[in-house]
Amino acid sequence: MAFKNCRLNDNELRKYDPGYPWQEWLHGEFIPGVGTIDRENDIRLFKYGNGPVDEPSDLFQFIFDYKGFPLRVESKKVLGDHDVYWRGCSIEHIKDFPYDYEEVKQALRDAMTVYAFGGYHFKEENEEMTVHIEF
Repeated sequence: MAFKNCRLNDNELRKYDPGYPWQEWLHGEFIPGVGTIDRENDIRLFKYGNGPVDEPSDLFQFIFDYKGFPLRVESKKVLGDHDVYWRGCSIEHIKDFPYDYEEVKQALRDAMTVYAFGGYHFKEENEEMTVHIEF
C-alpha cells in the first residue's frame, strides 16, 4: 500500500460522524481536508481527537475509512527522543463488515507508520522520527 500524508481534492471529500457527544461543534459531521491516504486502495486515516477536551492526553482518536467503511480507532502515542510509539489500538467492529479485520489492522499499521508523529501538518517532525507500531 502506498500511503501518503496529503491534501484531498474537493471530489475526494467525505462526511464522517465520529459519534462523540462532546464534539457538538462538528454538528455531527467531520469533513477532513487532509489525511494519510492510500488512493489506489481507497483507504484513509484521519485524526479527529486527542483524548478528553479539557485534559492533556496521549490517546488519539481517528477515523479509518477502509474502502468506504468508516471505523473509529483509538491508539496511544508515546514519544521518545527521536521515536514515536503507537501502542494498543481499539478498532470499531461494525455489523456486516465485508473485510477481514486482520487485513484492516495491517493496513492501519501501514497508515500509522506514514502518519508518524502527526500526519500532514508535521512533515518535518515526521521525517525526524522513527515510528514503532505496537499493536
